[in-house]
Amino acid sequence: VIANGAMAALAICLLWAITGGHQTQEGSDLVGTCDYRMVEETRYSNFSWLPSIGLSSGASLCANAWVSGLTPSMSVREFVGENRSYVESLARNALLPVANATPGSLVVLDIEKPVIYADLWQLNASALAAVVAAVRMRVQVVKALLPGVNVALYGQHMPPLDNSSGYAGLSRAGLAGLWDDVSHVVPVLYLGGAANPANQTEAQLRGAARITNSHGDSLPLAPFLSWLYFGDKSGIAGCAVSQEDVNAVLGTIERLSAELSPQPRPIPIVHWWSGQDNETTRSRIGPPCSETFTQEQWLRTRQIVPSHCHN
Repeated sequence: VIANGAMAALAICLLWAITGGHQTQEGSDLVGTCDYRMVEETRYSNFSWLPSIGLSSGASLCANAWVSGLTPSMSVREFVGENRSYVESLARNALLPVANATPGSLVVLDIEKPVIYADLWQLNASALAAVVAAVRMRVQVVKALLPGVNVALYGQHMPPLDNSSGYAGLSRAGLAGLWDDVSHVVPVLYLGGAANPANQTEAQLRGAARITNSHGDSLPLAPFLSWLYFGDKSGIAGCAVSQEDVNAVLGTIERLSAELSPQPRPIPIVHWWSGQDNETTRSRIGPPCSETFTQEQWLRTRQIVPSHCHN
């Protein structure tokens, strides 16, 4: 069952559900969240100054996909064949030592391979039912280990909006209950330097907004943004995202917050994904990204939340 755009896939990421105001921008009818968060893998950020730039400090934790029993070469048959006790042991060892599991926290599951959401349309009814059951089992394991948490599904890039076959597969998966146990979907808004950032962001958000559960309910979105460009043919993959492109992404999120379902809060949380506090990258300035600097320097020199969130 679908509602308006592409879908969000999966990764195990721990996010604390801070309420975060859904505010109206001064002098505008745009409505957008101010719950912006830093997400790191297997740890919380040590940057104590993050709230001063509008980011939650220690609000989100991203855990790797192997927590769900995934390996790079795993087949769909192997994925659906793993038993619950094995998945429970992996999740228990990975999550319990680090999770400050207060009620309302959000766990984002990354199951990008071998389950490719854009390709679900290729599965027959029995194969789709098996995949849905295997994903739901992993969601239920996390919820049982961390009582009171919400669980979300992290997103691979969705099919083009005019790909009727891709969205038919997502609709069938929704009817089969794939999203019945989750509270959010997590679109991936990582940019490639060759793509128009506003158009790319809008396509991903509208695609993810098409996802509904078996009851026909739309799910709120909690997208992931990145401070780095990802793979593309323009030669700047791994370079830091420019302020111009940041502005385009944030503006699109603000605009679509007034249009997508479920209202009044279709995008209640926005995440900046990173590696680790001291990660370095090439700069977006100068001949193709020649200057090297740290994530902290990038964060301190960009405006990465909407301006009205500082008011």
